Parts: sequence; structure tokens; C-alpha cells
Amino acid sequence: MRFLPRAAPLLAAAIGAACASSPAPAPAARDTGAAAIAPAAAGRVYGAPKTIAGPAMPLRRAVASPPAPGERIKVEATVAEVCKMKGCWMVLTDGDLAVRTTFKDYGFFVPGDLPGRVVAAEGLLSRTVTPEADARHYAEDAGASPEEIARIVGDQEGWSFVADSLTVLR
Repeated sequence: MRFLPRAAPLLAAAIGAACASSPAPAPAARDTGAAAIAPAAAGRVYGAPKTIAGPAMPLRRAVASPPAPGERIKVEATVAEVCKMKGCWMVLTDGDLAVRTTFKDYGFFVPGDLPGRVVAAEGLLSRTVTPEADARHYAEDAGASPEEIARIVGDQEGWSFVADSLTVLR
């Protein structure tokens, strides 16, 4: 298996494109479209209230020393991209590291003006493996060039984060 850090943002975005075809949310969630989501502002919390005390660790440090399976952590990262359809996923970055982030139980969405903001996310970090064929398909769906798609070789290892709480820091 190979890990291609440059392909991570492309793969994360392509996988996120599937949100348009995801199952319809429960009726209560359906009424909270992107227009109803409060705009990003320092201190604003999306999802559940914050529960992990203390400062967030940089995303890169969390990946370098991963938590035990099922252990909730709080990470600090920059939002690179948000689902343009519903705000149902985002890509967190720390330098060239990109981690696809979804929201626990499809329980909340984030605003489209979040990219570029620094956030603290609480939740579960886990290792992921995307088969080569799927990675190429996702890249194609995201509009990658044939050259970019050709550079995807072997299964792609990466990280995902399932957030249950997100706080805008700045």
C-alpha cells in the first residue's frame, strides 16, 4: 500500500462528492440546509457541546502518534474545503496533511464559509485504506486530469476523522 500525501486532498474531495448521493437525512436534519447554518465566527460551536478539556493537539501530531481505537481526541487544524451541497463533510489540513472529516451520525453540518478558518474538532481519528480502483474513480469524479489519475498507484492509505463537536478558533 502506498500513501500519497499530494493525492489526499483530491481523494478527500472526491470521496466527499458522494454526499450528493448519500441517503436522505432524517426529517429533522433535512430542514437544516446550508442556508440555515450559522456563518463561521470565532467561538462558534457546531454539533455537540465541547467535552474535552484543555488545548487541542495539532492534527499532524495526532496522526504521528494516533490515539487508541475508539479514543476521542481534540485536534486543531485548518479547514481546506467544505461540502458545497450541504456542509456534510470537510477536509482538515495541517501543512500537506489532509484528513477527510465527517460528522457523527450525520448529526450536524458546517457552513460554506469555513475554509481558511482554524478549528478545534473533537471526535475519532482512524486509519483508512481506499482501494486503487476506488481512488481513481473518486479522482475522476472530482475532475482530476488523466495525469493525476495515472499517478494513483496501489491502495491509498490515509486518515479520516469523525467529529461530534467543532469549534471555530479563528
